[in-house]
Amino acid sequence: MGIAVSLFVRPSRCLRWLQAGMALSVIIAPLAAWPPDAPLVWLAVLAGFVALCHPPLALRNGKGCRLDISNNGAIRLAVYLNHSPCAAMPAPMPLQMPARLLPGAVLWPWLLVLPLRLDDGRTVRLLVLPDSVAPGAFRSLSVACRACAARDL
Repeated sequence: MGIAVSLFVRPSRCLRWLQAGMALSVIIAPLAAWPPDAPLVWLAVLAGFVALCHPPLALRNGKGCRLDISNNGAIRLAVYLNHSPCAAMPAPMPLQMPARLLPGAVLWPWLLVLPLRLDDGRTVRLLVLPDSVAPGAFRSLSVACRACAARDL
């Protein structure tokens, strides 16, 4: 049985809601002791607003990426870059990069954290939840990642 899989990974909606809830709790919790006298309370509220308005690095590119794993375990990551605000522009070409799965990958049944080393030396951590991929594709990606991790040991 082959382990080849090719799928599109987009930012998770569950992760966005979790980040928004955590940021709102950071904003509301210090304000529970009203009136706030300490400058630390206002600093916590400001940190909550920054977390709410400024997504983490994994969520900044709302376009997602394409992950290809071949039968022999070779991984390719294609990142879609389009910085043009004009909708009439043609579809962007993906920037494809060969990658290698690093040790320390988290391969849980409901979460995959894939540390990938790209050919240019950069390290990318790809966070994949079941709602990040098409329905039914999470299990095949999990099996392919487990096979790649077993080959690298």
